[in-house]
Amino acid sequence: MNLQEAPLASLSVLALWLTPRSAESRRWQRAVWAGIGMFLCVATKSTGLIFLALPVLVLLFPPRRPSLSFTRRVRPTIIAYVVFALLMVVPVVYLISVGADPLYMGAKMPASAGTLSNTSLLINRVSTNLLILIQAEYVYLTPLLLILLLVGTLLLIRHNASLTLLLMSLISVTFLSVAVLAGKLWLRYIAIAAPYLLLLAACGIATLTLSRHSSFWRSLAWIAALAYLLLIGVPYARTAHTVPADLPMPTTDRFEYVTWIASGYGIRDAVEYLQAQPETLVPAQTIYTTAANCFGAKALFSDTRYEAPCAMAVNWWDDANVEYVASIHDFAAKNGYVLIIADASAPIIAPDRLPQPLQVIKTFPRPDGQYNVVLYCAGAATPDRCPSS
Repeated sequence: MNLQEAPLASLSVLALWLTPRSAESRRWQRAVWAGIGMFLCVATKSTGLIFLALPVLVLLFPPRRPSLSFTRRVRPTIIAYVVFALLMVVPVVYLISVGADPLYMGAKMPASAGTLSNTSLLINRVSTNLLILIQAEYVYLTPLLLILLLVGTLLLIRHNASLTLLLMSLISVTFLSVAVLAGKLWLRYIAIAAPYLLLLAACGIATLTLSRHSSFWRSLAWIAALAYLLLIGVPYARTAHTVPADLPMPTTDRFEYVTWIASGYGIRDAVEYLQAQPETLVPAQTIYTTAANCFGAKALFSDTRYEAPCAMAVNWWDDANVEYVASIHDFAAKNGYVLIIADASAPIIAPDRLPQPLQVIKTFPRPDGQYNVVLYCAGAATPDRCPSS
């Protein structure tokens, strides 16, 4: 899956670095860079709107003792917001012109603006989402890192209370924003909080290694960090590289990344099956993919004898991808049949929109077996025209 949470998390850290520098400087150019940092966050994904709170939070909780008065620090904050607004003019005009809904707040969306005014519905959504998010962080951070996070926070607040409040505010704003707006919660939305959770723990533990505490406490800090790396980090990375389906993960993430239609499981098996077939058995050079992970199949087919066209737009609605469906019919009419990798359950393109009849050549199970991948031979006049499994 091509997801934007990781780039957004990285750019938000860049914005966090740029914003305090602008607030502490008399040079207006630094405020311009702070505005650019916010723009990059929003341009990466609409979730980046959360980081519009950065200049205000930095103004309230400067990470270092400010050399300028509060009123002098307001000026670069205003400049940063003005620069951001100017940079957003063209994208906003374009989005309005094409009728886009990047925030998914339309009337038919789970998080439509109307649901935000329904107090009971909103309270239920926030409480449910927050519970899921907290449970997910417990799974991913593990008890050891949570202990380090708690200790780090307590140490840092004694050393630099303002920096602690800044990081905690960013984490709180992120969690609350996701809890309020996510009508359908995917846990990747909260991945952007990971850098700040890690920074909070790291900055706190670092106060031991950099201060004049006894060598015992400095050694203990290094031991704790190495213990987490060796006992949890390395085994997790090894499992992720070899058998990712065995990773400890919350139910929601296991569904999205392992068992559901967005997963690469099943898709890889289908591609490997076709690659293993002799050209005399599967002479068709083009394999269409109507499965949700079409671009995953396309990447796996690279450097093979097959072409694997995907729909130009990722439209997850059954009445979309009209031109792509038409190209499948054209190929079947020209060549006598067409091979299609598809999702057996919850298909993006319904089977009745594909060339008929549909013959299942082989099924490729995903973990849990609920959202399997199938290889269709579609549009063949007689079954013997299709390759056999």
